[in-house]
Amino acid sequence: MPNFLKERIFEKTYAEVFAVPNRRESLVDGDVSGRTSRAVEKALGRLPKIGIADFGPGNFEGFRINKPLEILCREPGTTEITGTVEALSRVTAVLSSVILRPPPGVPALVVEGVLLCDDLDIYGSVEVRAGGVLLMRNCRVAVSSTGIGVAGNAEAEITACRISGSPAGVNAEPGSKVSIYSSRMEACFGNAEAENGAGLYAEKADAHVEGCEFFRNDVGLCLNDCNGAEVLFSRFHANASAAFVATHPGGDRPLIFQNCVFDGIQARQSAVVSLEGGRAEMRHSKLDAAHGGIEAANCALIIEGSKVATADGAALAIDGGSISAVRCEFSSANGPAVSARAAVGTLTASKLDGGHGLLDEGGSRIQIFAQATPAQAREKAPDPVLAEILATLDQIVGQQRAVAEIERIFRLAHISSERMRQGLPMASQRHSALFCGPRGCGKRDAATLYAAGLHRLGMLESPHVVDLTLADTPSIPIRAGLVFLRTAPVSGLVLNSSVGAELVAHLIRNLPARGALVLDGDRNLLRGFLRSRPEIAREIPLEVVFSAFQPPELCALFEAHCVNEHIPIGADAAKKLLVVVHALHDRLHRRYTDRAGLAELFAETRQNYLERCALEGRFDIQLAAEDIAVPVDRAFTCAIERSGDFVAICPHCGSENPWVPGLNDELECGACGDVFPAPWGLLRTSSFFRRLKSRGDDLMPGAVARRRLGPSKD
Repeated sequence: MPNFLKERIFEKTYAEVFAVPNRRESLVDGDVSGRTSRAVEKALGRLPKIGIADFGPGNFEGFRINKPLEILCREPGTTEITGTVEALSRVTAVLSSVILRPPPGVPALVVEGVLLCDDLDIYGSVEVRAGGVLLMRNCRVAVSSTGIGVAGNAEAEITACRISGSPAGVNAEPGSKVSIYSSRMEACFGNAEAENGAGLYAEKADAHVEGCEFFRNDVGLCLNDCNGAEVLFSRFHANASAAFVATHPGGDRPLIFQNCVFDGIQARQSAVVSLEGGRAEMRHSKLDAAHGGIEAANCALIIEGSKVATADGAALAIDGGSISAVRCEFSSANGPAVSARAAVGTLTASKLDGGHGLLDEGGSRIQIFAQATPAQAREKAPDPVLAEILATLDQIVGQQRAVAEIERIFRLAHISSERMRQGLPMASQRHSALFCGPRGCGKRDAATLYAAGLHRLGMLESPHVVDLTLADTPSIPIRAGLVFLRTAPVSGLVLNSSVGAELVAHLIRNLPARGALVLDGDRNLLRGFLRSRPEIAREIPLEVVFSAFQPPELCALFEAHCVNEHIPIGADAAKKLLVVVHALHDRLHRRYTDRAGLAELFAETRQNYLERCALEGRFDIQLAAEDIAVPVDRAFTCAIERSGDFVAICPHCGSENPWVPGLNDELECGACGDVFPAPWGLLRTSSFFRRLKSRGDDLMPGAVARRRLGPSKD
């Protein structure tokens, strides 16, 4: 499978030009230098090349940049430029942390050279002229005319931006190149300039889209005579006319859809996805529409691992051309699943659910093949009892290392019980263990599952768990299968003391014949204690290591509470939740970064949600971003208000795949093609993510699954 993911060049370009030590910085103050275009350009002219110009608070007229400079404001949100900023040709410059508010009809930016834009609020159009290169990151563009216009022979890279209110959010003219990453195009409706608005309109251009959201536009994305395009990991929601329209795609490159979701579209006039001519591939995507699903005319269409469902009309209607579908589902409540006219092709290992299934409207040759069974021998199914016990481990959120160790213990216990049942000799086994890890990571709940599983396998005489601390008297009679001893200091008692050691030894001596002891505490403390007490270490041979929750796991915990309370999570709320937990985790804020803290955050959020339900007189609304009332700093606020840059890491090849709320829980890697679970992503700009990358740790968020949560005492 080819690698469809594309490397970004913003940071690379910045490093190549501006990674110079001891750059000179100068304050461009409105009261001293003047606020006119001439005064600003004169102040910039006094700076050396690759210098830094710090604009103080106030309003400045537009100006031209004629040499390599970095222009910024150290106090974001206080500096406005009320005219056009023009980056001249053969110049590489940076503009960041200012507000661009030109008069109506006047462009905010004109790019003829190379301009890097970061953290801008832009209330005017952006023009990238022939030969120009625009690299934009973390910006917001709100204008009633074309948002970003890219002329022929020009390039634009747009990352983590939000573009709204334009008839065309991004307009790529013939011969241009546009790459859009982790951005949101919304409310792009037609006006006098355009009959239909589009988040991205490209004609005879090179377009690449990763991890974007196209919300509430006339048309999400419109391609006309483009030589192929890649649309990866993107969501099209509530677009008025259609989500995607591609006409007459020419050249040697196919149009690629991968890991895309189309939902909330009620259009009656056209299908959600409309393709005419050329070649197109849809991979691992999902489409849910009220009316027409996919319409393809004279197009060579390949669909793999996708689901297309409609209420009315055909899920897939193909007129001429060819179709090849593998492992797909097509369904229509009141129409045919697939409608074909003068088309050829095959449907392999696919499900057709509709009034007619496959409807041939004349001249078609469509063959349906059942799923082939691999010839190789299959692995023997596990014992049903063991399979049921292992399935209970899904209740543990995250904690891959701990789950793997508990699964290993269960499998060994199953083998022991089977050998004993058959009268084979078997050495006695001890199931006492150390449960090592910080507070609030779910050790107590895991102990409940541990006891229940061992009891079903005949290793414990009771699934009951009793909690003890070092202050509890050793004379307590033990009537439980498992004793969970919390070793944190209490009432002046510590584990590594004669009293603590005597308590542990007493518990071991008085355990039932089929009983176990679990010591809960810090790993280093517990290991040091056992090294100093070898007679106790022999009785506690197992160790299960738990870790502090990572942001995706914290989101999974919060989501589990929402599922239990039947509160649906909206896309914006999911994005804010992910940003919030990254912010708290970066600050080492312990209040909300464990099970108890997430339960507290959920309780506060639920109260806000219920109050909003009461005001609106409804009980079925989605959780909104404003319901999660946790303060975050400016950097994280920008990720919420503009567009967060989220990724999911492929566990097979380590590639960083874009992630947006609302995608399928399973993604197909854009680099290697393997499918992996990723219900939650990682915030690329967080220090947590940077630390993980620098250490080379396991970045896989895919092991986090939706799981049930019981009451926690840990």
